Amino acid sequence: MDSTENEWMSIALSTHLDRTITGTQEEVDIRRRSEVLNERIQNDCYLNYHLFYGGSHGEGLSLIGSDTDVMTIATTVTVMYPGQFIPPSMANNTILYMRDADCRTGYVHLQLGQIGQKCPIELRDSLVRIKDSFFVSSDIFRESFVRKFTDNLSYSAWKSNGPSSLMGEQVDVVQSFPCNCWPKEANGWITRTRLYGWPRQTLIDNIVHSGCHLVPVGDKCS
Repeated sequence: MDSTENEWMSIALSTHLDRTITGTQEEVDIRRRSEVLNERIQNDCYLNYHLFYGGSHGEGLSLIGSDTDVMTIATTVTVMYPGQFIPPSMANNTILYMRDADCRTGYVHLQLGQIGQKCPIELRDSLVRIKDSFFVSSDIFRESFVRKFTDNLSYSAWKSNGPSSLMGEQVDVVQSFPCNCWPKEANGWITRTRLYGWPRQTLIDNIVHSGCHLVPVGDKCS
């Protein structure tokens, strides 16, 4: 096929996908905004956790056969570096300090700094004493999280699935703790060379200023 035929086939295929699978850009944008609105409404009902939908579901692409990826965020827990100032708005939170670990880049130990008034039960259960300090055990935390749902909420189909938890066969859940600062291990991402100018500097600044989330998953090589 020549270039004209290739272009025609590409347009035809794109139109077919829009009509039968993904939907048009406008339809995807509407579904994405609807998902964000639904997420905010749900989070108004939860006291200690917020939900964040990711994957194709969160991007407004309701693809047949794809699962739903959900990240739970413990809103009464804050992760920070030792020595950081604790803002008044977080004074009653459970504080976890990031400590260097003898693991691959991106992994840290989480040391208990203070127990908050509304510390999640599964976090309390996962604290392991090492000398004079307490650290979070990722395996115990995940299993305790699953047990809470299976025992207290009667979600019999909820089970542990590697680093995440699986509800039924379609919902994949990962637990996380919010961190109000950018991790020093990821500083290289801020200034690395970008060939096509994406993401824009304003978006990079917003991402960095928003901090990050830590997922309680152990390093397989540790």
